[in-house]
Amino acid sequence: MAYTVTNPNGSTSSYSSLNSAIFGSASSGGQITSTPSSSSGGSSSSSSSSSGGGGGSSSSSSSSGSSSSSVNSQYQQYFGRNATQGELDFWTTQPISGLQSELSNTYQQTSGTSYDGSPIDPGQTQTANQIAMDNVPEAAKATLYGPNGQTKIVEVGTVEASQLQSEGWGLTSGSYVAPQTETNTDTQNGEVNPEVAYAVDSLYQKYFGRPVSATEQTYWITRPIEELDIYLNQEYSKPVEKGGSGHEYDGSPIEPNSPNNQTANDINHDESTTDALAIIDQAIADETIPADVGELFKFAVENYPTGLQFDVDTLLETFNSIKDSTIDDHFEEITNMTIKEIQNTKNTMLEKRSLQLQSEGMNADEAFKQARTNLEARGMTFSGEAVSQIGQKSAIANQQIEGTGTIGQANQLIADSSSADYNSGLAELGTESEKLLGSEGAADLGLDTIGDITGTIQEDKDAAEGSTLSGLIDQQITINGLNTNL
Repeated sequence: MAYTVTNPNGSTSSYSSLNSAIFGSASSGGQITSTPSSSSGGSSSSSSSSSGGGGGSSSSSSSSGSSSSSVNSQYQQYFGRNATQGELDFWTTQPISGLQSELSNTYQQTSGTSYDGSPIDPGQTQTANQIAMDNVPEAAKATLYGPNGQTKIVEVGTVEASQLQSEGWGLTSGSYVAPQTETNTDTQNGEVNPEVAYAVDSLYQKYFGRPVSATEQTYWITRPIEELDIYLNQEYSKPVEKGGSGHEYDGSPIEPNSPNNQTANDINHDESTTDALAIIDQAIADETIPADVGELFKFAVENYPTGLQFDVDTLLETFNSIKDSTIDDHFEEITNMTIKEIQNTKNTMLEKRSLQLQSEGMNADEAFKQARTNLEARGMTFSGEAVSQIGQKSAIANQQIEGTGTIGQANQLIADSSSADYNSGLAELGTESEKLLGSEGAADLGLDTIGDITGTIQEDKDAAEGSTLSGLIDQQITINGLNTNL
């Protein structure tokens, strides 16, 4: 939209924004004319005049001006404030579509993005959504120290962090420990080296909870100790039916004669899992946590790796802290912004519908008036043609004449078509609102719903909660791994 101020002396000034044009008009007492940047159906313009003193009169060549509430609603939607008096004076004489186009362009120039569902608050150059995304905390990071002074910044709980720590990287400068390789081929005068024998026996105790047999010792004391460690780890991880535990090494041996070759951690895990599930059930019962969050915790506990200790109370406390301070606030803000946008859209539709009904009524009366005038001019006031065209509104109408004639039928077709378009738009708004807010949320806004839908905002919130819980578990696994290495 371009704006021109015609001054009292006949000179003109051009402006690219409405605010600049308003100030220019106020200082010179000139008249503002607005012209669309491009048009497919010819040119159009509208104008308003100002005395420059703040109390002048205004006029417009447009017959479809906007109400003050509509103008304020648009400024609230895009810039989180009501329109100034100068803006009201101008835009109440202009079509609402022109204001929407102007504000949309200004919004994009200020924030660098198209409308994202949130306003640019006064004093800001970013939208509320952009500011919210800037405040999302980053994943926790740590610096690991390796050989030859190497450093590496990693995200806590990732596979990369675990791999580097397993290779000897430490959390402080100079803490790197190179992996050790040993051989145990030493024998002295035909006797077994006691240190070698102890190392071999310790590995059998580590994986299978029993001492090494004589035959096993005779073989392995001549082999590298690392080779025995790899071999026993593989035997440990074999399926139960082949003598293994059925899973990777969990930090505890396979208990001799235990059912299904359970490890000590398998047995402890079963007992601690039962205790943890009882704690979660109690937390749900006394409403410490919502039932849906409780189900997330149950799933996490039941799938927590064996051999790693977990503290359900601490996990609950940490999760709820993150949920209350970050997740809930973030999605509540998104929900409120979405509701506001939907309400603005619905109000705009209602206002347009009200204006449309007024216009249809005026056009219908004008059509009957023109038809009656035409009939009178042709001397057909009391003819059958008059009855055919305007029915009961004809000069010879009586109780035997029904309907409103062809003019009335045409007016009714126009009314039915516009009503169908309005109802279709309202139904589409309801469908889109239901997708975002869910069936209950859309119904609360007075919109029709089509089913029992959760809504994408709630689904995203559930996913964020699940991701947060998974991240806490991964962090605990990493911490336990560090403790084990130490």
